[in-house]
Amino acid sequence: MVFRRSHQPESAGSDISSVQNHLDIVSSIGSSTSPSLDMKQLELVLQWIKHTHRLFARNEETRKIWEMPVLQEALQAPFLMHGILAISALHLSVISHLNADDSYSEWVNTAIAHKNTALSMFSEQLPNISQANVKPMMSFASLAVVFSFATTQNLGPSQREGPSLDALIDIFTLSRGVQQVVSAEAEFIFASNFGPLFDMKAPDTQIPTEFQDAFERLEELNLDYYRRSPGHDMVPYQKAIAFMRQLAPFTFAEPMSLTLAGGVRDPGRG
Repeated sequence: MVFRRSHQPESAGSDISSVQNHLDIVSSIGSSTSPSLDMKQLELVLQWIKHTHRLFARNEETRKIWEMPVLQEALQAPFLMHGILAISALHLSVISHLNADDSYSEWVNTAIAHKNTALSMFSEQLPNISQANVKPMMSFASLAVVFSFATTQNLGPSQREGPSLDALIDIFTLSRGVQQVVSAEAEFIFASNFGPLFDMKAPDTQIPTEFQDAFERLEELNLDYYRRSPGHDMVPYQKAIAFMRQLAPFTFAEPMSLTLAGGVRDPGRG
């Protein structure tokens, strides 16, 4: 098709009028209200993609899952999206506190608000775990463990006393809750793209000698206490020490990870 110039060119004013008419038509299509952007939430999503998701990774394979597939699940599960925003805001609050930034309180308040909203939504779905929601349910349960762990730390003047034993027990209880969520659809999620999250093969990492010595010392103390106090039940302590030995390689393979590997281990997988 060949476009020919008009023998009688239109005026510049006519061109502008034509363009304006087209703009008027386009603007009349769809809603008359202008979409708004929540820049704070976008900042939190960016924080998740760039930094926060790495706290959940044991290795590069699991890092990739937390980076995007988990975020993609959140697009269909608002409680998980609120959880991601909450943990990202909490991460930023820690950074702000370390940098003596004035935004610390703002990020803490944002984190708590998103966490409360997420918990309310999450609780409603707990009785109905299925293949359709087990991935976001498991993901959020893991976020809740880390959120609880992070909020026990000495983040500011109001937390001067630091973590408590009760808080630590609560964290381990929450971590076992992750396993309960997974167990509802274990076969499905193990075979899914989330499967590598549950591969608990110990990494090839050298454990420092002083840590090996510490475990041996704990075993000796447990046995010695049993010999002096026959009423002492040493078996649970033996299991706990052995379990800590088992988890130690994960700690040294990825020291910045907050993953509680034992908390999400399926009994059928050892």
